[in-house]
Amino acid sequence: MQAFAASEERDFERRTALRLRQYFPELRGRSDEDLLDLVRKGKERAGRYGIRSHYHVSLYVGLTAQFGEGFDTDPALPWAAEILQREGIHAAVRIGELYLRALPDAPASGPEPK
Repeated sequence: MQAFAASEERDFERRTALRLRQYFPELRGRSDEDLLDLVRKGKERAGRYGIRSHYHVSLYVGLTAQFGEGFDTDPALPWAAEILQREGIHAAVRIGELYLRALPDAPASGPEPK
């Protein structure tokens, strides 16, 4: 069971890195390992806020690609920390609010997971 879970996580990381290349042209020149590292760090940071589902983590990682790895604590983006640190609000609701605040013209559901 652990081997299956580890394989599933590696597959998620790989798919997410591929989507970063697809949606963020400025990342296309980065190596596969560099993108995987960005995904892993984003996954870890998202976990600090209780964001754990693959879909919601992928949204968090996309925001990381757009605003930078420390966007959640960046003083220039105070709304990000405020939303992420709300207590008593489910992680899915917080990531949805964060996504909508960051990308006001984006569809409410975000990009389709693959």
